[in-house]
Amino acid sequence: MEITVANITPRAILRLCASRGVPTDSLLSSAGIGKKLIADPDARISAEQVFKLWEEAEKLTNDEFIAARTAHSLPFGTYKIVDYLLVTSATPREGLKKLARYFRLVNGAFELRGVTRVTHSIFVKKEVGFRIGHDALRAVGECFHVCSYTLV
Repeated sequence: MEITVANITPRAILRLCASRGVPTDSLLSSAGIGKKLIADPDARISAEQVFKLWEEAEKLTNDEFIAARTAHSLPFGTYKIVDYLLVTSATPREGLKKLARYFRLVNGAFELRGVTRVTHSIFVKKEVGFRIGHDALRAVGECFHVCSYTLV
């Protein structure tokens, strides 16, 4: 079974790169992603292709923090299901638990788990079939950026 990611983040990556003068056609081509997958609001893209898109975007923009900048550029409501789960929860902890349960609807390459300790709760991410590294950090950054809208 192919692991896929909703095309929300790839669209955001392309918008940010375009705003910096990076040709999006070459980005898509180097990642092996067709324009139809970006245009279709319900499309899912292979996680490997999305990871390649991140790598190319970082290289072509010469910006090692492109993931954080991309996440920061996303307004509340971009990830509709995630935002809904967080906003409709009674507490931030409940929202994060729901997010962990349904995160695969957004990104199938990672599994989120909440770990509660006596003094605090943390949110961890386990990659499903992919290397630990930038890919996990990018997704965690996006996740916490989205959470920041509802936890403030």
